[in-house]
Amino acid sequence: MLPVLVLDFDGTVCLGDAPVRAYAEEVLSRVRPDRAGELSEVLRRWFDADGDTPYADGYAAVADIAGPHVAPDVLQRAYQASRGRLAW
Repeated sequence: MLPVLVLDFDGTVCLGDAPVRAYAEEVLSRVRPDRAGELSEVLRRWFDADGDTPYADGYAAVADIAGPHVAPDVLQRAYQASRGRLAW
């Protein structure tokens, strides 16, 4: 069998949760300050959970938990910013 090289430029395949945590941080930085602390705690509990979750993945969790507290285009801008952070 030949070896396989996987290039993951957008964080969809990764070891660890750094890409999702970067996305969460970017979204939370765009939430009203009076809501950010509470949402941060909800997301922290989600990250600490042992897989018992209704979400398909961490990106869906962040979008569902924090998304209602920002304008619709903010999630996309936060995602792009998180990818930029991981590129360096």
